[in-house]
Amino acid sequence: MPLCGKTKDLTFLANHPAVAEVVGVEGVQKAYDEFIAENRHLNISLSQDENSSYPHFTKFVGNKITLLKGDFFDLEKTFENESVPKFDLIWDRASIVAIRPELRNQYAQVISKLLQPKALMLFGTVDRREGTEDAMKAGPPFSVTYENLNTLYESLDIVESCKKLEEHDEIKEDPEGHARYVEMGLTSFFEVVTLIETK
Repeated sequence: MPLCGKTKDLTFLANHPAVAEVVGVEGVQKAYDEFIAENRHLNISLSQDENSSYPHFTKFVGNKITLLKGDFFDLEKTFENESVPKFDLIWDRASIVAIRPELRNQYAQVISKLLQPKALMLFGTVDRREGTEDAMKAGPPFSVTYENLNTLYESLDIVESCKKLEEHDEIKEDPEGHARYVEMGLTSFFEVVTLIETK
């Protein structure tokens, strides 16, 4: 889970019987401090492993969970080492929408190096569809459409299939909960879930 923050998805995955290990990457120490304090049952503590596979990161390890504190883009250096295990699934929960649009190509290149063949990438993104020009360009979260994702990863020649699983009009379904987006000038704001299968 790139740019995982302290999401409860980490706990869900670490407790799931079909998951061998979940790895979260985040640059903000406060997020980890709060996550560790809120999930004591996972027994997460600072790793003392001097031969870590992730030399550019501070590593926290618990029950079926590893948390890496550092710059996400430094993962590219880590995976230059062929012995480092790669991942079967990337769950991008509002990660790509958090980075500046000019960094998306670099972000996608790093992600592509983390994957096993036939891996899956699941994305939760936002699509600012209608509104003022300023509101459409604003972020984070920045707008990343289904088409943006498909084009971005196809350009790296790793896409086997790209499917939109679902989408919800957040303003229509919960106008009060998304009032700040309406106030900034958005009239249509969708949450989109996309699944990419790699070659």
